[in-house]
Amino acid sequence: MVINMAIQAKPLTNTEVEAAKAPNKDLSLYGGGLLLFVKSSGVKTWRLRYYHPTTKKQTTLTPGHYPTLSLVEARKGFAPDVIEAALVHVGYTPNP
Repeated sequence: MVINMAIQAKPLTNTEVEAAKAPNKDLSLYGGGLLLFVKSSGVKTWRLRYYHPTTKKQTTLTPGHYPTLSLVEARKGFAPDVIEAALVHVGYTPNP
């Protein structure tokens, strides 16, 4: 299965993630396939937006919050094989 990320950017660094602030409104930081959603309250959430292969609807996965889920763990969690395993777990059968 191929997962095509719509936005390609340089990978986020730990320094960028730690320093991310959204003083007035919510902020989304894209980097190397990851999305870090920063609320004005200071809460930082990892997200992945993708199109479901069967329904073709955009879906958002939210595996956790920073710093509970580190940058390294988020990268591992968004690896294509991990995403495919999660889709299989919810009933999607990939084409051979």
